[in-house]
Formats: sequence, C-alpha cells, structure tokens
Amino acid sequence: MDKDLDNQLLEDQALDLFNNQENYSLASLKYRRLLKSQPLKKNYIYCWLADAHVNQNHPPNKAYQKYKKAVFFSGSEASPINLSFAQFLFRQNKFEEADIEIQKYLQSDPSDPEGLFLQGKIYSNYGLYEEADKIFIQVFNQDPNHQGLYNGWACNQYFQGNFDKAKEYLLKLLEQDPENSETQRMVGHILLVKQEYQEAICCFEKAIELDKSNSFPWLNWSQALMLQDKHEEAMVKLKKGIQLLDNGNRFTTKEILYMLNQDLEFKQRYIESEEDKQRKITLKANIESQQKIISLLEQNHSHL
Repeated sequence: MDKDLDNQLLEDQALDLFNNQENYSLASLKYRRLLKSQPLKKNYIYCWLADAHVNQNHPPNKAYQKYKKAVFFSGSEASPINLSFAQFLFRQNKFEEADIEIQKYLQSDPSDPEGLFLQGKIYSNYGLYEEADKIFIQVFNQDPNHQGLYNGWACNQYFQGNFDKAKEYLLKLLEQDPENSETQRMVGHILLVKQEYQEAICCFEKAIELDKSNSFPWLNWSQALMLQDKHEEAMVKLKKGIQLLDNGNRFTTKEILYMLNQDLEFKQRYIESEEDKQRKITLKANIESQQKIISLLEQNHSHL
C-alpha cells in the first residue's frame, strides 16, 4: 500500500466534496484524517476546516479557532490563508484583526485585486474614505468588473455624502447583475435620502421580488412610509421585516443593526457639517424614522 498515494486520494476526495458543496461534514471528516498523516499541510487543512464551518453556518467561534490554527501553522509565511482569515474577520466586523491579516497577505502579493479590495473596504470602515478611493481605483485599473467593487465604491461615496456618485456606481453594478436584490435595495436607500420616496419604494419592491428571504427591503420600505406620514402602513411592512428576521433571512438582526447604526452615525455627522438647511431638515426626519426602526429591532432582538 502506497501511503502517499492514499493521502493524495483522501485529499482529492475531500477537496472535491468541499468544492462541489456536496457534503461538508464528510469533507471535514476526511480533512481531520489528513491532519494526522499530513503534518506539513496542517495550515491548509485547518483553513479548509474553517471554510467548511463558514459554509455550514456554524457559530463563528468555530471557524475563528480553525483560522487561528491555520495562521499559526503557516508561521511567518504569508499566504492565501491570511486573505481567507481577513475576509472572515471583516464579515464579523473585526476590522483591526482583518487589517493585520490583509496587510500580511499583501506583503506576499501587493497587486492582488481581491486583497486590495478588502483593504479598501477596511479603510472605508475606518472612515479613511480618500485612501479607500485610491485603492478602489487600483482594483478598477486591474479588474474593472471585480465582484463587489462598485458596491464597495458606492458605499464609500455614500459615506462621503456623494449620493449621486454612489447611485451611479450602484446602477453600474446593476448593469452587471440586474437580479441582485441587495443592490436594488441600496439604490432605494439612497433615493430615500434624496426624498425620492416613490422611486425608492419601487426599488424595495423589486428587491423583495428578487429575494423574498431578505428582510432589509421591508425595513427600508417601512421607513419610506414613515417619511410620508403613513405610519399604519409602515408598521405592516416593519412587522413583515421582523418576521423574516425571526425566520433566518439572509441577514441576522445583529448585522442589520450594525449597518443601520453605522448609517445613523454618518447621517448625524453629515448634519453637523452640511450647510444646506433643506438637507438638514430632510436628514433629521430620516434619522428619527431610522431610530424608531432600530429601537423596535432591538426590543424584538432582546426577546429572542
């Protein structure tokens, strides 16, 4: 019996199961067997196990522990493992840790569009918008159709108060992927700030049509109705959104609350710095309705 051949066969089987999303549990078992026989590949095996936890929606701490082991067994060598770990950390809103890992990765591959794009998103979350723009331009120059680029770029423009530019980038993204529910929702969100309520509602309706499991458009729709003093209709939409949250939609309550609070902080900063009196009046009403939605979500979340 050829031990190396057996190990290679086991690895190929595990990777095939993992890549084809056929059976993550069986793939994980095969990877665990490889840990004993393939000590030099521990870093990649632990990374694969971490990815499996993510893909199976296991509690984040399980994936976190595996990624930490993967990085440990990689030693000082920077590798795609650092990129995978950084992407995971970013999704968990652990931006400082994500920044450390992505900087390690970019030392080994400073022009990689995927690594640069993540660094740009981290800078944007730090409020370093100009620095983020420079990185997004680098990504664009290398890969104009890079997945998520226009979304990240739009968010960065939005948080600088460049609403028209943000909308422009999102519309470009919709040209690439017209069936993207979240992009439709984001266009509607910007239209709310611009007081184009009916157009915004059309976007939310389209987003719901494309993805009926997404609660976020219902919450935004509720806000659009509040801003038009249609409070009874607004509560109907809000309850529908909360119902979807309770039944495990694409975003968790924690994720939505984070995004809503981040947006709220931006609007409050914008009011403090913006000289346009009409815009201030508009955003104050927007903030009040958003605070009400956040409060109701927090109350509902505390009861779960």
